[in-house]
Amino acid sequence: MEEKKTRSKKYYRIAFFVSTSYIWFLILAAYSMGIPQYIQLLGEIALITAFTCYFSVPIFYIGLPLVYIRFVLSCFRIYTSERMLAYYALSCFVLGLALFLPLKIYGFYEENYIFTKQVHNQRIEEKIKQAIEKNNGPIQITYVTRESMLQSNEGSGSPVYPKINIHFELLNCDKQNNGGSGFSCESSVEAYYKDKKWLVDYDSKKNTGVMNLSKDNQRAVEVEKQLALTPEEELNICNNAESKAVQYVKNEYNLDLTIVEKTFNKHTSSYKKENRPSNAIHALTINGYLKTDSQKDITVRVEYDPIAREYWSHIYEMSDGAKKEIEKQIELKKEIHDKK
Repeated sequence: MEEKKTRSKKYYRIAFFVSTSYIWFLILAAYSMGIPQYIQLLGEIALITAFTCYFSVPIFYIGLPLVYIRFVLSCFRIYTSERMLAYYALSCFVLGLALFLPLKIYGFYEENYIFTKQVHNQRIEEKIKQAIEKNNGPIQITYVTRESMLQSNEGSGSPVYPKINIHFELLNCDKQNNGGSGFSCESSVEAYYKDKKWLVDYDSKKNTGVMNLSKDNQRAVEVEKQLALTPEEELNICNNAESKAVQYVKNEYNLDLTIVEKTFNKHTSSYKKENRPSNAIHALTINGYLKTDSQKDITVRVEYDPIAREYWSHIYEMSDGAKKEIEKQIELKKEIHDKK
């Protein structure tokens, strides 16, 4: 009798494992992906479920598993609904435990071993500090941020490796210039954990310019001096830019520009699509209209590159009336050219 009962328990255990075999497939498939892809997959599943819960939950989370369990149990000649529901509930518990418990364990390992013990033992913060100070002079580490492989960032997903970002500031730095064009007293270095070692790639995109921060600041100060304008220089640039705008509209479209309003912007970025200067430029934005028709609004922007000492004019905005007038002049210009 005892042997029969033991056999019966084994029989039901086998029936349970076979009827819930789909969860073992899901677990193995998930574990084989690696943590970053696994985190991304869980996020995508959660997002899809949230938007399609009215039919995805009844069909994929309840209906199909119950149908599969019922089919397998019937092959074992087990027909009770109570056992089917019990196996379904137990399989949900096992699946949830198997999918999320390893993440908790890894999170604990990452926090206490990788980010704490290994950072301390390998003295990564001290090594980075020494490397930066060779080129930039004394620095002070202000704070350190961590990027876990369990962390999912919008757009980029989870990091491939655990990372730390060491933020620092230059001690010999003029903070009055901090935040100016190309000038910064603060920066950060990214390190990543691979093959049981904390590594730093100073040539990576993330760490670009860190080793030459002081030199870049000196260069920024020199450029700032070149860009600095006296009132007389500013007035001269504005007058030249205004003349360039009128000349540009006349030469390109054979139209007169009536100026209504002007705005001068110092140390701004160029709107050029090709051969755009990397340094800051000065720009005069002119609002007006073509000929004497106020319905033909047009905005012309004239840029002045103080390094190359060149002007560049282009139409920034225009009304429909101005657009039609310009298209008309382009056609006339083309006809005259064809006759020649």
